[in-house]
Amino acid sequence: MGLISKANSILQTLTAILKCYDMAIRLQNCKKSLISKFLIPYNFGMNKKINRLFLILAISLSAISFSQPAFSFDLEKATDEWTDELGQKFTIASLKGKNVAITMAYSECKKTCPMLTIQTLKDVSALYKKNGSSIELVVASLDPEHDKPPVLKAFKEKKNMDSQWHLLVGSEKITRKLAQDIGFGDYWQMDDHILHGFTMLILDETGKVVKTLDWEHRELDGLFKDKPL
Repeated sequence: MGLISKANSILQTLTAILKCYDMAIRLQNCKKSLISKFLIPYNFGMNKKINRLFLILAISLSAISFSQPAFSFDLEKATDEWTDELGQKFTIASLKGKNVAITMAYSECKKTCPMLTIQTLKDVSALYKKNGSSIELVVASLDPEHDKPPVLKAFKEKKNMDSQWHLLVGSEKITRKLAQDIGFGDYWQMDDHILHGFTMLILDETGKVVKTLDWEHRELDGLFKDKPL
């Protein structure tokens, strides 16, 4: 039983590492740092040939093309209760009648993800302003345990975000539900990091999704092609 238990433990660890590498491939901008931190340092107590075998297996995932999960977001049904950076209750559905951009992130990420996410949202906002309109920017936290309202409020002030930004935190249940609804997909805790993808939905005033952005598709060209604001 001891040998079987050890084998199961090794298998579970390898599965977790391969999942992390899976996400590292999807996060191309973070790829090198994630690999160096999460994959290479691990030593499973096996001989070098076996270690090399699993390393090759993990790296082979880079040949796989990952597609973004399908989204099923409905603004009118987004009635789950979140808490914003001011400690006030907030539902995403309350933004109906306005242009809205929705994505997810977390304040403690030390990689380039927050910078790219925030910059993309700022670019979206600037484009709407240029076209004579405005847009509400919603960022739901992936780290409910840490990102309490005071933390989000300090983060918002540090990043010079105005009132169009809504930084939200909710229960683990509704956080994962939103991730699935907007096509953000799964995310995993790994040491002091959360490995995650990137998806941003842009909705018009009727609640219709007019643009979906991800790591490989962040171009805003054509957003107002058919209907200038």
